[in-house]
Amino acid sequence: MMSQSNSRRVTLKVLQDEDIEKIHSAVLKLLSTTGCVVNEPESLKLLKDAGCLVANSNRVRIPAGLVEEAIKLAPKTITLYNRLGNPCLYLEGGNHYYGCGAAMINTIDLETGQRRRSVFKDVREFIKLQDYLANIDLVYSMGIMSDYPAEIADVLTFKTMIENTTKPMHPETDTREHLEKMWEMAVVVAGDEETLRQKPFFLSASSAIPPLRHERNALEMLLFAAEKGLPWKYAATPQGGGTGPATGAGCIVQVLADCFVGLVISQLKKKGSPFIIGPMVSSMDMRTMIITCGSPEFSLWMAALSDVESFYGLPTYGVAGCTDSLFNDQQAAVESTVSLALRHLSPAPNIIFDIGTLESCSTASFEHLLISDEIISIVKNIAQGLTVDRDTLALDAIDRVGPGGHFLTDEHTLRHYREFYEPRLMTRKRHHKWVEEGKKSLSEKLRNQVKEILSTHSSPPVSGKVRIELNRIFDDFRKFHSQREP
Repeated sequence: MMSQSNSRRVTLKVLQDEDIEKIHSAVLKLLSTTGCVVNEPESLKLLKDAGCLVANSNRVRIPAGLVEEAIKLAPKTITLYNRLGNPCLYLEGGNHYYGCGAAMINTIDLETGQRRRSVFKDVREFIKLQDYLANIDLVYSMGIMSDYPAEIADVLTFKTMIENTTKPMHPETDTREHLEKMWEMAVVVAGDEETLRQKPFFLSASSAIPPLRHERNALEMLLFAAEKGLPWKYAATPQGGGTGPATGAGCIVQVLADCFVGLVISQLKKKGSPFIIGPMVSSMDMRTMIITCGSPEFSLWMAALSDVESFYGLPTYGVAGCTDSLFNDQQAAVESTVSLALRHLSPAPNIIFDIGTLESCSTASFEHLLISDEIISIVKNIAQGLTVDRDTLALDAIDRVGPGGHFLTDEHTLRHYREFYEPRLMTRKRHHKWVEEGKKSLSEKLRNQVKEILSTHSSPPVSGKVRIELNRIFDDFRKFHSQREP
C-alpha cells in the first residue's frame, strides 16, 4: 500500500496495525515461555537478578514487563559523528542512511574481473571509494583481508579506516579484546574517553545465533559497549526454513526476540545505553542451502519488519542492496534495485547496509558499489514525492503556452527543470553519439570511474601526533599476538 506523508515523502506500509500488535505479543510470549540460551556469566547474573527464570544453568525466560521496560529505557535517538567531531547521522524516526558490507571473503578484481580472496589493498581502496561516494554514509571494511593474520586483521582495518576516511565508521570484530583495542585507538582520535562518549564516530555489532542462542563473545562485546556508552547493534539473521520458521511472520517474531535479549542485557548493564536493533530475515534456498538476498521473500519480509521496527521507535539497522548474483550483471541490478527501493520507502531502518555486495553477501565488488550509489540516488529522488500547489499545478504556464505551443522557454520551465534527475553513470544519448564517444558499456564506465576515484581521491589526514600514536598501539598489539603460543 503506497501513501504520502504530510512532508510529501512517499512511503510503503506492508503490515496493518493489528498485525504489528500480534507480532509484538508473540515476541513477548516467545521470550517468556520458550526463552533462550545465554552462555555468558555476567549476562546470566544480570538477567537472574532482574527476575528472569533461569533453568538448566543457562536457559532463560524473560518476563514481558522486563522487555517492555528495556524498550522504554533505551534512547530513541542516536547521533553519530565523523572523525572531525561533526554530527552526521541522526538515527531516529524515518531517517535513512547507507553503508556497505563488512566481512566479504572475496573481491571481484578490478583489473581482471575475476573473483579472488580479499586482501589489505582491497580493504583500503574500498574505504577510499566509500569516503568519496555521496550516498554512502557509514564506512565498512567490505572485506576480510586474507594476507594478514586473523588475530590482528580487524584492528588493522579500523586503523586503516581512521587514516582513509572522515565519515562515521563501522569496524567489525569478534572479540572484546579487539573491541577494547579499537576503543583505545578511537580515544586517541577523539582526545579523551568523555569526548568519544559524547561524540562517537564509530559503532560495531555482535549477533545472536538463531534460533535463540546468545554466546559469550557476542555478549562480552555488548556489555563493554554498554559500559563505555558506545552505540551498539545487536543482530540476528535467521534463514526461513533453516534457522528460522518458514513464514515471514514467524521469522520476524524470532529475530526480534533474539534482538531484544541483547536490548534487555544492555539496559540491565547500564540504563540508557545506546542500542540499535539489527534484525535480518530471509528465506533459505532449499536447493543450495544459502540465505537468499535477491528473493521476493527477502524484500517483502524486510519491508514488513520495517513496520514493526517503526512501532518500537528504536534506532534500527537493516539490509538491502545485496544480491545473489555472482557478478555485477543484470541480475545484480534487478535484485539490488528492488530491495533498495522497498527499504528506502519503508519507515525503517535508519541504517541500510550491505550495499555493493554479491553472492549472498560473501563477495565485494567495486563496480557494484558504484552503480548502487547511483541506484540510491534514483530511489531518493522517487521518495521525495510530488508537491501539489498553485505553482506546480502550472495553470498559468499552460495558459501562457496555449494549444499547440511548447514550454521550453517559459519561465515556469526555467524555474523547475533543474529538479529533473540527471544520471551520473547511465546513458541518455542517441546511438550515433554513443558510437562517437567510443561505444563504452556501463561496465567499462564503472570500472574507469572507480580507477579514477582511487587514483585521485583522498580524505583529510589525521594529525602527525595521532598517526604516531595509532602506529604505536597497533605495533604493540601485533607484537603481543606474534609472541603468543600457537
